[in-house]
Amino acid sequence: MTANRNNTTGYNIVFFGSALFAERSFAALMESKHNVIALVTQPDRAKGRGNKVEISPLKQMALDNDIPVMQPATARDEEFLTQLTQLGADLYVTASYGNFLPQRLLDIPPMGTVNVHGSLLPDLRGAAPIQWSIIRGYKETGVTTMLTDIGMDSGDILLSCKRPIPDDVTYGTLYAQLAEDGAELLIRTLEAMEEGTLTPIKQDSTQVTFAPMITKQDGALDFNCSVADLVNKVRGMNPSPVTYAYYNGTRLKVWEAKPYSGPVPALTVGTVFVGDGRGLYVVCNDGAVSLEVVQGEGGKAMRAQDYLRGHAIAEGTRLVPTAENV
Repeated sequence: MTANRNNTTGYNIVFFGSALFAERSFAALMESKHNVIALVTQPDRAKGRGNKVEISPLKQMALDNDIPVMQPATARDEEFLTQLTQLGADLYVTASYGNFLPQRLLDIPPMGTVNVHGSLLPDLRGAAPIQWSIIRGYKETGVTTMLTDIGMDSGDILLSCKRPIPDDVTYGTLYAQLAEDGAELLIRTLEAMEEGTLTPIKQDSTQVTFAPMITKQDGALDFNCSVADLVNKVRGMNPSPVTYAYYNGTRLKVWEAKPYSGPVPALTVGTVFVGDGRGLYVVCNDGAVSLEVVQGEGGKAMRAQDYLRGHAIAEGTRLVPTAENV
């Protein structure tokens, strides 16, 4: 790690970010003594049914604060690298940027590049650490600041902070909490850099796990698993991409689920049963789940009992991962 500047005027920083996770860190930098001299973010993309190109909240935040915005299609672009060099930043900060940073870029800032990552590295390297921490049933996670290298989240650790994962927390809630934690940790990291009190720590390669990107297809529910695994998957994909299953060719999104505490009939995995008659209960490998909040095709999310009033699902109906399984 390059020696700190050791002054009180703050650093000149180029911020790299795209996803919502980056917004709090970006805002924290703007509220600090440090000077954000540019934002690098993904190109604007068409979204929604109208396929309309929209400006991201992060880009709008930069424009509202007169911060120049750069949106290269690739971070290897020669003109972009030249412009970065000319900016003369002390260091770069990245948070959920979503684009590979080549060594040529990482070599530009004299103090290196600091990344804010949503896990306790070396655990859960990759694109979706927050979701996988819930899906895999973790009881604790956190945020890490690290020095970026050309590997995937493999750079030296600077600071970290922990956060417990409650049994009922969803991805959306934990995401917001860790974004806030990351912003605070980033400012602490920069303060320690100025004070010269940071000692980068190599990651233990024997403890590495990965958190690959999650797609819509990953939301398919296969009830041939434990109750805990299924509930964790539902929580870990709420609000995106949202889990789902099919019955009689109809897709049913599942927003909330919890273990069913009553007696479970001896039925095939994935089979719906009446239970106490007040909900939508499905057999799993080691018990059953209660699907609490669901959403039918073209409808709104609602309590299961409300959905059943207008969409009868007979006892013995099976819920399966794909329409082809029906």
